[in-house]
Amino acid sequence: SELSPKELAVLIQQRRVQPVDIRDAQAFARYRIPTAINVPIDEVPTKLEQFVPRDGRLRILYARSTDDAKQLAEQLQQQGMQ
Repeated sequence: SELSPKELAVLIQQRRVQPVDIRDAQAFARYRIPTAINVPIDEVPTKLEQFVPRDGRLRILYARSTDDAKQLAEQLQQQGMQ
């Protein structure tokens, strides 16, 4: 599901989520959501451990388009991740 920027800001402030920027490293360097980590979409298969919420915070994916984030979220769910 989609979150508004305001909803995301509240969840970040409450430390309930970890934003995951799936854009390339250059885009991440130019602008990112505070506290976000960068896992470029083409590196996801080798960095799946970064999507496991071991710290209790849900991972919130974002990209240039919501379509990219939604597609990756669906793929991760098919692999058993939430």
